[in-house]
Amino acid sequence: MPTRFIALPAHALILVEGRGEVSFEELARLQDDVSAHPAFTPEVRVLIDGRGGNPRQLSGGMIRTLVERSRIGARRRAVVVDEGFAYGVGRIFAAFAELRGHATAVFTTREEACAWLGVDPAALPAAWSAASGPSDAGVEGR
Repeated sequence: MPTRFIALPAHALILVEGRGEVSFEELARLQDDVSAHPAFTPEVRVLIDGRGGNPRQLSGGMIRTLVERSRIGARRRAVVVDEGFAYGVGRIFAAFAELRGHATAVFTTREEACAWLGVDPAALPAAWSAASGPSDAGVEGR
């Protein structure tokens, strides 16, 4: 699964993207990279775009482990996924996260997620398009 993220410290925002087949190992590595980034502070908001991702390889135990190993830091975390199975997996992740005190919500549109995070969609870089997700061009991250 191609994964990447960009940090927008001026907006206290980290954008994360994952497409295609989703493995636990890739998600854990991405989680480590994001939480180690200097922009990952208690004030930061995280927008995760998993549209086009396929979480069928993830078990409930794997989802719980991802939440348990998550470093508390983000003020709010919004997950954008496709309707159907991916939405259900996102809700399971959000339920486990809420039990640990992480403010997490799941949406099917980026606009809804931005509204919940209190982020002006105009603040997102032009490279963050509905079709391609974040780009590495001109921003921090990987």
